[in-house]
Amino acid sequence: MIDAVVVTWNAGEQACACVEHTRDPELVATIVVVDNASSDGTADAVRAAHPDVTVIALEQGVGLARALNLGARLGSAPFVLYLNDDVLAEDGAIRSLLEALHARPDAVAAGGRLVNPDRSTQDRYRPRPFPSPATVVARLLGLERLWPRNRWTGAHLRQPLGDRRTADVQQPAGACLLVRRSAVERTGGWDERYWFWYEDVDFSRRLAAGGASLYVPSATFRHVGGATARRLSAADGHARYYHGALRYAGTWFSGRGRAAVALATLAVSLGRAALRVPFDRREARIYLRSARSALALLCGRSITRA
Repeated sequence: MIDAVVVTWNAGEQACACVEHTRDPELVATIVVVDNASSDGTADAVRAAHPDVTVIALEQGVGLARALNLGARLGSAPFVLYLNDDVLAEDGAIRSLLEALHARPDAVAAGGRLVNPDRSTQDRYRPRPFPSPATVVARLLGLERLWPRNRWTGAHLRQPLGDRRTADVQQPAGACLLVRRSAVERTGGWDERYWFWYEDVDFSRRLAAGGASLYVPSATFRHVGGATARRLSAADGHARYYHGALRYAGTWFSGRGRAAVALATLAVSLGRAALRVPFDRREARIYLRSARSALALLCGRSITRA
């Protein structure tokens, strides 16, 4: 019934554990691991530990969206399970997602509950409403970090969904998402113009045009959280985040919303560039590239790659 797709980068042990917890002979037809140009032998490690798993070893890094699409195209099962490599499915979790979709023919996607090792819910990864321009600007300015329950980005914390009942949501966590293949094909899959960040929000928003998305709290997945981001330098991580925010704003917001996101990105990028010039010119150039992308959005031009 299910083709599972896992994207990994320089995380051999983590990817192997993810694959091990994804195995379910009754439900999972294939598991595809897309190694996004690792330099530490991740692809070989997965092949050695799981010789029956398909491994796509990319020679050059690509955006997460493109890697997920590459993996999904190799299968033909009626459902596709997208997993981050730092997610471990607990017993019955995958079946719970599938049963939720079987019970709701109008639903196109189902996401699980991400938990800590003690099985407490990770609040940061609870389902959220689709972001507005104010939401994106607040995140760019660091308000979510300083004031988690603020009115613009903290709705999922102020009024969290219960952990017992399946509910319709706008944006379930993209780290473990089961989607009908028919919906994937109808939307064209993940938008490959994104690199890393906001691609899951965009995907959920396009899926919503074809049906409901569900939050299934009985489907629990242990989650490290931010594992890939921590392997990036601060500047590289920020650049990918800014690119995603700009791309999302350019796709979904009107003129004023786009301008607000572009101006916020321009301000934070230039500020960080100025701070980094005396210490690391490479990082300063990365921030300046983000500033140029913000100016491009402000002027109605195409955005450069992250």
